[in-house]
Amino acid sequence: MSTRAQVDSLDLKARSILHMARDFHFQAPLNDSVFSQRVYDELMQSLDQDGQFFTQKDLSQISPYQAIAARNAQSRQALVQSLSEVYRLRLQALESLLEAESQKPLDFTIKEQYRIETDGILEEAEWKEHWRKYYKMRVLWALFNHQDTAAKSFNPDSETKLHWQKYIGESMVCRLRNDLDHYEALDRYIQEQYLKALAKALDPHSAYFSSSARQGFQNSLSQNELSYGIELFRNADGEIEVAYVVPGSPAWQSGKVNEGDIILGLSSEASDEDALACLGTAEVRALIESADEAETKFQLRKQSGEKLEVELSKDYIAVEENHVESFVLEGERKIGYIYLPSFYVGDEFAESVQGCAVDVSNALIRLKRQGVEALIMDLRDNGGGAMYEALRLAGIFVDYGALSIYSDGQEHQTLKDMDRGVIYDQPMLILQNAFSASASELFAAALQDRNRAIIVGQPSYGKSTVQEIVPLLQYHENSDTALIPGSFIKLSTAAFYRVTGASHQAMGIQPDIPLPALYNYDAYREKAYSNYLKIDSIKKKTYYFPEAELPLTDLRELSAQRIKADSLWQWEANQELNTGTETSIPLDLAGFSAYMAKDEVSEDYEEQHWEPALKVHSLKYLLNYRLANEEEGLTVKAAISEDLYIRESFFILNDYLEFKSTQ
Repeated sequence: MSTRAQVDSLDLKARSILHMARDFHFQAPLNDSVFSQRVYDELMQSLDQDGQFFTQKDLSQISPYQAIAARNAQSRQALVQSLSEVYRLRLQALESLLEAESQKPLDFTIKEQYRIETDGILEEAEWKEHWRKYYKMRVLWALFNHQDTAAKSFNPDSETKLHWQKYIGESMVCRLRNDLDHYEALDRYIQEQYLKALAKALDPHSAYFSSSARQGFQNSLSQNELSYGIELFRNADGEIEVAYVVPGSPAWQSGKVNEGDIILGLSSEASDEDALACLGTAEVRALIESADEAETKFQLRKQSGEKLEVELSKDYIAVEENHVESFVLEGERKIGYIYLPSFYVGDEFAESVQGCAVDVSNALIRLKRQGVEALIMDLRDNGGGAMYEALRLAGIFVDYGALSIYSDGQEHQTLKDMDRGVIYDQPMLILQNAFSASASELFAAALQDRNRAIIVGQPSYGKSTVQEIVPLLQYHENSDTALIPGSFIKLSTAAFYRVTGASHQAMGIQPDIPLPALYNYDAYREKAYSNYLKIDSIKKKTYYFPEAELPLTDLRELSAQRIKADSLWQWEANQELNTGTETSIPLDLAGFSAYMAKDEVSEDYEEQHWEPALKVHSLKYLLNYRLANEEEGLTVKAAISEDLYIRESFFILNDYLEFKSTQ
């Protein structure tokens, strides 16, 4: 693409994002200096998240655009051009520094530290020192990982040191040159980051997507995706390593791909062999999972050192995050337990095209056959998904009436359970945490307002906005529109409210029975974003039918007494309090070895163990790879039996059942 075409493309897409926001966004902000500052901040955050890449001098060339970053075509293009040049020069400076450092022996006797976080933006000399130490730390990491396990101390010989110096230096420089050699791609990358920043500045959940990114997002809501079934990461040596092989996937079925394998290269009908050393991790993932490639040959190095080539064909595999897990918890009573990781939808390749609501229904039928007296629905870390699946799921537990209110800012619409009857009418508890968001909150609020479920845990995330993904539109002077190929936007177009008209935006769903949080996640909630949407309550007449009030005061008191007297909760809290966050890493051999030893469990360390208060029986049934999941199931069941939050939820339901039996 020519420079002129890139300029036109940026201006067209930026204007379209702003125009569509004005027409469809729930609370479109004014395009003023405040909004421009927000765009600038989002852009710089995406390019230099830790504030360690650009220097003070770099930023002095870019900062004049802070208040005009989104004002008009001229200011947008000037910012992107200036930032592209600064970014390119900074990459070149880093390449020169790494080349120089890799050519001279490093002194690992000097007692100095690499600081993980820096104080503010760095001056040029500070920047050089920071990256010199970062490179030295990377070399130490490689040396430590490849040390002779029989050696009594960490003291590699000179030849080994020079080998890893050269390897780490070359791999880092190689990836930098990959960016520099494709300078047009770098310009496009900056433009892409600008468009993403422009959309995200609207609110935390609006986003700009390319076609591939949109497909990835949709896959995250589906039960199945076309894949080889390989999850990877870049290890400390800079190599692409297999982190996980999905059971039942083409890689798993080949019997030739294992965790710990190093992927050296790829080849397919559409491309010659690709060496991966010079590609970024995201580029490697995109190359492997490219929708255009149905078959690929993987060049692997096994942990034994053996090299081999494995040809794999993509197939539809289950998205493991999108499957209901159901168990029977057995103690004083039998209680069902369902873990729902997301409100996913089905597709033509799924066992059930209807999505998670049908899967939960099937699980409930099996649990009822086992004679469970109550249910725990675990929505921890469930970030949401399809809103209509949340409504359908709520309808399983209530008999007709309003569940929520939907508003596009102009009209308020009551969302109802249109199906009379319930599938499950026994006592139930919803377990949530700070990452239970969006559709999870809709579901929890609907059941809380009807006294249908006891909400347990911590306040939820606090997101009540609704997003839609639509193609980016080009606007013409005659009011006609046309699609911009390969470009999509996710816009916050509406909000949902409780049946009372109240909004939980930024507040979250408050638990009926709070449980201690072992970590403070306030920095990750909706209210932590400076541009979250402020949404007030509304007045709307709805008809819903709450059940009898729950004995929440008594249940809260019993739970608080139990936790206060429970040594396990106290031990966990102390473990968190005693866990310090390291801010620097020693760069001498002895210091680095001692630092790494802190992460290892010492022989005299006694981890807290306890006799589980309940037995766990799995009802999970998965086709094709039952053996693999039986093995994984043992680990899952052990984790459930030792999970303090599930354990306390089990006790709370026991208390509630006792209350009901005496009424």
